Amino acid sequence: MTSALLDAGLAELQDRWTFSSIPTGVLSTSRSASLTHIQRKQVPLKRAMTAILEVLDSWSSSLTQFVMLLNMDNTHWISAAVSLLSGSVTVYSSLGWGRCAAKDPIVDGLLLFMRQAELRWRVSRPDRSVGGIEWTVDQVISPRQEDSNNCRLFAFTYIWCTIHRQDWTSVVLVGDQLILSIIYFLLMCGRSR
Repeated sequence: MTSALLDAGLAELQDRWTFSSIPTGVLSTSRSASLTHIQRKQVPLKRAMTAILEVLDSWSSSLTQFVMLLNMDNTHWISAAVSLLSGSVTVYSSLGWGRCAAKDPIVDGLLLFMRQAELRWRVSRPDRSVGGIEWTVDQVISPRQEDSNNCRLFAFTYIWCTIHRQDWTSVVLVGDQLILSIIYFLLMCGRSR
């Protein structure tokens, strides 16, 4: 599964966020990479801040949730859901975490992103309380993939469930069937246009 296919699926999800009760921003794979790692190199803080502000400026300040796919060391895809309402960052990895040092800079990038999103959100809503959000980071590792090549699909499915507020643990995940489902979804969406 290519990044182009993932981005097409993410674009369709962005078009459909209006069906969600929570206003959601869906980052493309290149936008999420600009916050953390590009070609296995950690993005410098100054460049990450520029990318964060560009992303936030491209969306309405009414968004209270952001979802994204992230690539760890060009070997594994994870997903993240960030909520301004609950003050939480949930990072999902279908292979678990183990001793993965690559996740720490990703979590740091996500927290930087969310602090900037929180500042922008509060400025646009002067009626909100002045106190800042106490951010929590949750790491989810279930369900786990049984193979070694479908982490992108698992990460994408996590985002789908987050946006549509479906119980993530009740989804039956079979890698090859997931690929066909996403391709079918994209073909049907394109057909209606």
